Amino acid sequence: MQILDDKYPITASTQNTEYFFTSTGRTLYEEVVQYTYMPCWSGYNLSFGVVEPNGNINYSIETRNGDMDKILATVANTVVYFSSTYPNDDIITFGVDYVRHRLYRQMISKYFSDISNFYNIYGYRNDSWEKFQPNIEYELFKITIKDN
Repeated sequence: MQILDDKYPITASTQNTEYFFTSTGRTLYEEVVQYTYMPCWSGYNLSFGVVEPNGNINYSIETRNGDMDKILATVANTVVYFSSTYPNDDIITFGVDYVRHRLYRQMISKYFSDISNFYNIYGYRNDSWEKFQPNIEYELFKITIKDN
């Protein structure tokens, strides 16, 4: 199953919790999508960033590489791979700052009809989870695979 067509090829770690790809917009950037188990959430945090030359990951860099939609489609596609390995685990994510968080909400809203065919999407606000509604501001987003 693929949700979005225009995306970068990825390389997965052995445990399918890290996914690497190269952004090839104006410049080459090595990027990584990580899924880290968070006991406090009883789920995995999805985060992504640019791998710096020293191996550190920069989660807040703005590359302005001209390929934002393709990068976000690639990140979204890792959800497909991750959830096929860990189908019973929740994925929780949020933007590292207001601008990115808003961008995530906009992308989920834009592709909601496609995504919601395969996944349950929730937003966290007012101290509780609710079914995601496009264009509503949430503190966190949660993705679960739909039961077949």
